[in-house]
Amino acid sequence: MTYNYFLIGQIIIGSLLGVSISWKVILCCINLLLFIDCRVVLICVWLEGLQRFDSNWWIWITQFQLEKDEEKNWIHI
Repeated sequence: MTYNYFLIGQIIIGSLLGVSISWKVILCCINLLLFIDCRVVLICVWLEGLQRFDSNWWIWITQFQLEKDEEKNWIHI
């Protein structure tokens, strides 16, 4: 669904621009609470700038988000 494309976009943008751990934590918390517009994440990532990042950490958060999203869908059904 739309949210899955949103997550894929996060991985691509995060890997291209580089995201610091502090922003990863903030984005993760926001994403777990709200399904926000992708443009908000793009702005946050852009403001953080080009930095080194831990791709495994980013993928782990994304996987956690996918699992949480699946749980929500299951509960609503």
